[in-house]
Amino acid sequence: MGSRRVTVHYATGWDGTRLHYELSGQPLGAAPVAMLNNGIGCAGYVWKYLCPLLEQHCTVLHWHYRGHGHSGVAPDGSQYTIEDCVRDMEAVMASAEVDTALVFGHSMGVQVSVEAALTIPERVSGLVLLCGSHGNPLDTFQGTDRFRSFLPKIQQFVGENAMLVKLFMETFVNTRAGWWVARGEVDGRLMNRADFEPYLEHLSKMDPVVFLRLLESAAEHTTDGRLCDVSVPTLVVGAEKDGFTPYEVSERMAASIPEGELLTIRGGSHTAPLEQPQLLEMALDDWCKRFAFWC
Repeated sequence: MGSRRVTVHYATGWDGTRLHYELSGQPLGAAPVAMLNNGIGCAGYVWKYLCPLLEQHCTVLHWHYRGHGHSGVAPDGSQYTIEDCVRDMEAVMASAEVDTALVFGHSMGVQVSVEAALTIPERVSGLVLLCGSHGNPLDTFQGTDRFRSFLPKIQQFVGENAMLVKLFMETFVNTRAGWWVARGEVDGRLMNRADFEPYLEHLSKMDPVVFLRLLESAAEHTTDGRLCDVSVPTLVVGAEKDGFTPYEVSERMAASIPEGELLTIRGGSHTAPLEQPQLLEMALDDWCKRFAFWC
């Protein structure tokens, strides 16, 4: 097999923010487009094993949120919301000359993807929602809403000690100790540390203030009550042992979307796409063929 061909591009967001995106796989215009929406604090680590399958059938459009990865920061520090991400998503599609896409979302990317399907439905031909909630994720994190009540205090502390917190993140997050902490939420038996390190590396370099502002928006955002208006085929992937998005949330989401289907990853955690990639690939291939997203 030849090496992957990835081309790097930049789009201008609705408020002038510089947005990084990459195209890979099939030539643009010759195949369907699969668009990848990351989780918060992520730059694409979770798509590692899924991308080869997508690139066989699609043009893969992967982009970075404002304040993430190779994208720029917003000119106005308050403009970090789910709605801003959707507007940026549309700007990226316009820049790439993509009319419509099969949209994938992981973690917070599920919120971005569902909001896009509701507000710019002409851009979304289908949804694949992996290990994420349709709204208010901090109300269900670890099966409780306690973390949401702590968020204002965390924001205040970080705001008053931003440089100290950033130094801590740079020196601690991407270490053996950081991996040890992460194993409390992901299944280290099924996933290699090397597959998770790109997330730790990116998170260690991210501005904690930006992270918390977007997290605040995600905590307040919901499409509950609007899921019945999602009008495209939707595959919801729920992981049985996901502490970030309890499996019951995925069940409710799939049941509330008219063309929703649920794929259960037994024993999977929030990083199930890296833990059990073969199961996900087989199920996704079957689903895409049934709905004619690819042959």
